[in-house]
Amino acid sequence: MIELARDIIGSQPILALFLAIGVGYLVGQINLGGFSLGVGAVLFVGLAIGAFAPKSQIIGPIGLTGLIMFLYGIGILYGRQFFAGITGAAGIKSNLLALVAVVAGLMVALGLGQLLGIQIGHTLGIYAGSMTSTATLQAALDEWSAKSVQLRAASDALNDGQLAGSFPFSAADMKAPLPRAYQWVDGSAYVNHVELVRRARGAEMPPSFWTDPLVYQGGSDDLLAPTQDAVFVSEAHGIDMEAEVAVIVDDVPMGVDAKAARDHIRLILLANDWSLRNLIPAELAKGFGFYQSKPATAFSPVAVTPDELGNLWEDGKVLLPLITHVNGVLFGKPNAGIDMTFNFPTLIAHAAATRNLCAGTIVGSGTVSNLDRSVGSSCIAERRSLEQIEFGAPKTPFLKAGDRVRIEMLDEQGASIFGAIDQRVVVRAK
Repeated sequence: MIELARDIIGSQPILALFLAIGVGYLVGQINLGGFSLGVGAVLFVGLAIGAFAPKSQIIGPIGLTGLIMFLYGIGILYGRQFFAGITGAAGIKSNLLALVAVVAGLMVALGLGQLLGIQIGHTLGIYAGSMTSTATLQAALDEWSAKSVQLRAASDALNDGQLAGSFPFSAADMKAPLPRAYQWVDGSAYVNHVELVRRARGAEMPPSFWTDPLVYQGGSDDLLAPTQDAVFVSEAHGIDMEAEVAVIVDDVPMGVDAKAARDHIRLILLANDWSLRNLIPAELAKGFGFYQSKPATAFSPVAVTPDELGNLWEDGKVLLPLITHVNGVLFGKPNAGIDMTFNFPTLIAHAAATRNLCAGTIVGSGTVSNLDRSVGSSCIAERRSLEQIEFGAPKTPFLKAGDRVRIEMLDEQGASIFGAIDQRVVVRAK
């Protein structure tokens, strides 16, 4: 019954509006010991409805007009008291105290920033946000239809050099776009990669692999920043990178088909789905999937909306090479739009077949791989499989402490789209 009420109110924002007005007016008439909320009760009832049914928000001209009327009403009702509070003796005293508190906070922030070696722009950002509820990408994804308009305006202003408080971009200062996510689902969309690895170890691939996507649920509570050291327990575990493309979705309903799933893709980014190859066989033999063999995944510093790619985003695929370097040497540059058996809408529909995917779910492509082996590979396991088939034994070693992996995608003019994932392998001292 509660879910039904939430769905009805969430799908009928005008109903929610008049419900807030009607119930708010009635609540405002309640008098307890001479105290009542009056018309202000409408605000509190509106907050309650918004918390109960977040999708009841009115967007567009009607919502904007309502907000304007609310602000106008506040101004008309309390304008006299506001200016009296500024110019009166008590108001002046309170405002001076507030000014002292603000300046003192600024001095403390600047002093600590200098002491800790924090850049001045970051220090000021911390200070400015210390007394506010800082917006996050997850908050934007939760209300994408409304927030994306504001984000687009901010993006345009930034690109035009008109955004106040902007500062030079540095990937070293970036976290993952979602440092924690509600869900990280990784697929294996490039089936030729799966077939190759299985053939190298003499295992036949079931025909269903070409028609039914493979996915696993990775850890999403600790997603690595793009330049953060990748820390492992032991080189003996077989440390390997996996260069991938990934997407972030908004709320995806259970049972969605691939055509509708495409409309839920909000952002595109890159991933390095680190793997511990020597732990995988024993884990899979238990029949319960990956866990210890899949440590924390790293993501690119920037996620972009699909429209930013123009005609390079087609049929739910990114039509560009994904470039991987190991210790400064090109390891592979397979095209992410070629030989992708299952596009992203298909992967999303598969993941949502029996469950809802909440806004902020990340869906990965799996290791990008092309049948044209001259373009190289996106992981060491694939190269070792090719060596096994050709030479009877693998030659390329897995990664060692101190090795560096860089994953990047460039547009047709050679500019980096997502920024680079550039990580150093670190083996934790015992």
